[in-house]
Amino acid sequence: MTGAVISFSGAKAWAKSSDARVEIFTEEPTGKISPNIYGQFTEHIGEVIYDGIWVGENSKIPNHYGIRAKLIDKLNLIHVPVIRWPEGCFVDSYD
Repeated sequence: MTGAVISFSGAKAWAKSSDARVEIFTEEPTGKISPNIYGQFTEHIGEVIYDGIWVGENSKIPNHYGIRAKLIDKLNLIHVPVIRWPEGCFVDSYD
């Protein structure tokens, strides 16, 4: 196994350890990163969720299961695999 080792010493006073070591194995096989870890979040601000994303299943606005159809079409164009909600500041107080 070949690789590189990077060592750090002389850590600052606030560090718990004075030595750190990073090993990079250049001959090791790499794995595939799932595209599902990359996504978008939507913030709960004003009409971003209600009347923006969520219009309800009985809305006159075209929708898929209550989610605005136009939004889904646009997200499909940029291949967003995951939408996270709640996110950002709203998740701090979400219950």
